[in-house]
Amino acid sequence: MMDQALIAKIPESVRLPFLNLTKFGLFSTNKFKAYIPMTILSLIVANIIFVAILQFINVKRDISDIVRNLEDILALSLVLVRIVIVTYCNEDFTRLIQMTKLFWDPSKFGKQTEVEIISMRRFTSQLQRLFFVTGLIAAVLILIFPLLHNTIPLGIWTLKDHAKLYLCLMIGQVIAIPFSAFFVICLDCMYLGFCTEIVIQFRILSQYLQVLKAESNTVKEMEINRLNKIKSCVSHHRLILWFVKEFRQTFSLLLLFEFVLDGPLICAELLAVFESITENMPNFKVNTNNLEIPKNLKLADPYFNNPTTIDILLGAEMFWELLSVGQVRLGSHKPILQKTKLGWVIGGPVERVFNGEPTTSLVASVSNLELTITRFWELERITDKQECSVEDHKCEQHFKATHKRNSEGRFIIELPFKSDVPAHGRVIELHPGSDQIVRVVSLKTVSGVTKRAITKLCFLPLIDEGVKD
Repeated sequence: MMDQALIAKIPESVRLPFLNLTKFGLFSTNKFKAYIPMTILSLIVANIIFVAILQFINVKRDISDIVRNLEDILALSLVLVRIVIVTYCNEDFTRLIQMTKLFWDPSKFGKQTEVEIISMRRFTSQLQRLFFVTGLIAAVLILIFPLLHNTIPLGIWTLKDHAKLYLCLMIGQVIAIPFSAFFVICLDCMYLGFCTEIVIQFRILSQYLQVLKAESNTVKEMEINRLNKIKSCVSHHRLILWFVKEFRQTFSLLLLFEFVLDGPLICAELLAVFESITENMPNFKVNTNNLEIPKNLKLADPYFNNPTTIDILLGAEMFWELLSVGQVRLGSHKPILQKTKLGWVIGGPVERVFNGEPTTSLVASVSNLELTITRFWELERITDKQECSVEDHKCEQHFKATHKRNSEGRFIIELPFKSDVPAHGRVIELHPGSDQIVRVVSLKTVSGVTKRAITKLCFLPLIDEGVKD
């Protein structure tokens, strides 16, 4: 392990991933400590990949299962390649870390430059911490949810008769997923830190050249000092270019394998997407006996009535180019034949052919049996005493008191009227206010004389009989 003095000189943008990678034994002078942890992790990942490849033996023609298993194999293969390369190139990564202590310190070139560089390194460090937290949370979620549903976190499982192998795979994935995620995030954060340091060093160098000054008592000494500073800038520029060259050589193999493995993974994902939107068409066998398709028409697909896979998807711009003049209607509620450059195509409503296979449906309801039986008997029971409202009771009393039967055998009953309706009356006196506006009147009704506001009155037309005094 490097001494604490060197660790303190490592820039902040590289320090966090460096310290995390040292936990895997990397950057250590002890080869046993450097190779054993990474070898164990690579063997676990390799075993998971091997078991995932075995799953293809029992996988049926389900594109979703194939793609899911394939993407896990490619992702784990990429992790395995990274582990092997980093372990093999451990000395190269160590050399890059040691070269960072030769970088210029921004505190020597003005307060403004120092503040700017410190903010860049601090932002990079905070971004790396965010990557670590997000990645570890994602790894934990990948482990927890499948385990709660008693399934493996990665890939599929088709070897149902191998319980011990399933247990070993489960233990291997539980170990490999968090450690692999932590390792990959550390490596990516280190790549980000090195890129940031390259930008910072070029920024420092350009800022230093802009404010380059040489002070001395004589012109000759001034020129010598200026020349020495320029030589220092050239030397630092060569150091940066050397670091960039070593950086590219160290990470080039990692990026190459990532590019090679990501290509098939993207193709597999696209294949899964196309398979999900291109199901068999039609989705059932079409009965062509009642369609009466003219025999002189050449169909683009003579076997259109049989469910099969879609060969190609056409965009809207190509679709309209293929249409030709010509259309045949086979009748009401029947398909339409459309002429195209590929032949006649058919589309529209059709009758579905019943294949004679029985369909079984199962509906299960979980409830309290005792409560259900109690409710059943309550619905079916005839109550001895019926509850009536007040209006129902008044209607019954009115029927008993007023109904009678005429000579023809018909029942006659008086129409019911509400007794609480205000009585009719006649206005006998007006009561104007101080503003000579009438707002209250005296009203004579059957029960006597009372005063009412005109807003409470409803005026009726006078008839001959009127309201009796």
